[in-house]
Amino acid sequence: MLEGLTNTLQCEEREAIRIALYEASRSSSKAYEVAISYSKSDTKERGHTARSSKGRWNLPKLEKDEIAKAAKSLSISDKVFLRLAIIWLAKGIKHESIIRLTKSPRIPKDEVAMQWSRDNRDKPPSEAVKKLKDARDDAKAISDYIFEKKQYKSLNEYESNRSKHSEARNQEAQELLEETSDNENWEKSFLEENPDVDDIEFLIRCKMREYKCDYEDAKMFVETEMEEMDELVKMTSQEQLAFLKQKDFDETSYERGEKERQRELKQRHQDEMDAWEAKRNAREKTWVGFVNARRMEKEMMGRPEPYPHLPNPLPEDYPIPDDWNPEEIS
Repeated sequence: MLEGLTNTLQCEEREAIRIALYEASRSSSKAYEVAISYSKSDTKERGHTARSSKGRWNLPKLEKDEIAKAAKSLSISDKVFLRLAIIWLAKGIKHESIIRLTKSPRIPKDEVAMQWSRDNRDKPPSEAVKKLKDARDDAKAISDYIFEKKQYKSLNEYESNRSKHSEARNQEAQELLEETSDNENWEKSFLEENPDVDDIEFLIRCKMREYKCDYEDAKMFVETEMEEMDELVKMTSQEQLAFLKQKDFDETSYERGEKERQRELKQRHQDEMDAWEAKRNAREKTWVGFVNARRMEKEMMGRPEPYPHLPNPLPEDYPIPDDWNPEEIS
């Protein structure tokens, strides 16, 4: 941590310690609050338990007196205050909670980056930098793929909605809103009725509701998804990208097959309707057929019997009334 602070302040180790002690003396209460748990000799904080190196630096008497005074006000030893000052300043600069030091101008990040670039021009990248850049590129590839996938999905939804009438779009939006509200109400009611249910059980119940399936199938869905997540965590970024692409390919293939199946069912239904229509049209049109059709129509609408003077059901061989309109046949 001291080495990092020295690099950040761009000075000798002794001067970095003097700066840390001076700044901590001016903000002793704040430094104590932030860093005391890391500074004690018996600390259990991770990364601060192994202190094997010793150091000795000569400081002006005036500065020593200020340090002793600050340490006494905090009821800690000078050694603890020294560690506290270094840790507090290093962490504060790293997390940018400290952005100003007394009479120390801050070097702009762009200037530091340009200087680093000049100093390392024509030098091969270190292995650590190469790994960092590779990890960055792999992470960016995953991010770009997910973004492109979402963009493609949004474009398809837009094209699909554009071809629909406004009434159909509004109806779908209303149905989605109602479905979301129903799901939220169901989840709230389920959790109120089962306050001790664990997360896995809750997910299983949600899958049962979503897919209209039994408990065992829903449990299998949840376990499969959890296994996939465990595998993803263990993968490198490149392996994660390959896994996501393969999964999307498999799902897309399934969706294509499902769409083809739905298209075939729709076409089969249409063929059956056309055949039924052709068969109906080929039948002889009679006044009895007209009466039966009208009666069925009125019955479905909840209207009164249109021909109360005729038998119901009407026999096929029933004689046609003399005043019957010859155009009323079906």
